[in-house]
Amino acid sequence: MRCRPNSRRASNTPILPLAEQLEDHGIRKFELEVFADPDGGLFASRAANAVVGLDPASGLPELDAPGFRMMPPRTSTTAPPARHWSAANPDHVPMMIMIETKEQSVLRPSAGPRERLL
Repeated sequence: MRCRPNSRRASNTPILPLAEQLEDHGIRKFELEVFADPDGGLFASRAANAVVGLDPASGLPELDAPGFRMMPPRTSTTAPPARHWSAANPDHVPMMIMIETKEQSVLRPSAGPRERLL
């Protein structure tokens, strides 16, 4: 498997904080994908990093705990930063935050219905 030369750089591109996306870039539409991780640890390893020669360990102990995971990953929940930004900018145009719940794990797409994360 060969990677494009810019793949390593692209995989390290940080996701800008929501407030920065709103304030500096004028972004008003966000889509978040939510995955269940009932046992914890499902997203603790970043397998794609190993493909491009990076450490696959996430380094985030909270990913070992059960819960829901948001994609793209955020360091905080989306609603409070959006709410705070909106309150500080009351004349802004409406923003849209779409939340797509996933019924199937990205790691086990061929799993049977009982094995899928719900």
